[in-house]
Amino acid sequence: MNLTTDPWIPIVWAKGQPGTVSLCDAFAHGGEIRDLALRPHERIAVMRLLICIAQAALDGPPDHEDWKGCRSKIASDALAYLKRWTKAFELFGDGERLLQVDGLKKPANENDDEEGGSVSKLDLALATGNNSTLFDNGGGSQRNFSTDRLALGLLTFQCFSRGGRIDIAEWRGTSTPGQGSSDHAPCIAGSMLHAVIRGNNLLDTVHRNLMNK
Repeated sequence: MNLTTDPWIPIVWAKGQPGTVSLCDAFAHGGEIRDLALRPHERIAVMRLLICIAQAALDGPPDHEDWKGCRSKIASDALAYLKRWTKAFELFGDGERLLQVDGLKKPANENDDEEGGSVSKLDLALATGNNSTLFDNGGGSQRNFSTDRLALGLLTFQCFSRGGRIDIAEWRGTSTPGQGSSDHAPCIAGSMLHAVIRGNNLLDTVHRNLMNK
């Protein structure tokens, strides 16, 4: 699965119909998309990704005047950027993958819970490991996830997970230090406030939240 071409972002079209789009579709048809159809933490993660892609594609905007006139360039520049970096958005396979490090694994531990490295841990609303069972009673069971849900879960988890070295992992056969911790995930550092200025459509929303250099 590649996030640039395969649909994984739940949205609402301008006329009210639900849909799912890829990153390329989100920019190519952003003027026809009313909004994202996501939970709050997922919305923050996806909006951050869309805004970052637009900022990188525009290499700016340099200043306020350029920001005012750059909306018409966002879609074309973002599509060109995504085409150039398509391989970096692969979810599976060998080599470069989205938000994943090749050769990284967690050694087996007798104290591990029965769910081990279950991908259900990517969704904070699911009862897995030490997660609360308040909204879900399926903890301990085998779950199947669609690729679009895995992509959304991975992106959101990486934005909100508490970083650090509390546990020990192995990277290409070498153990990482297991001391200390830090809170360096992009969405939790400094307990930041998340606010998104809404536009009339998704492309308008991305434009309104860009920052000039």
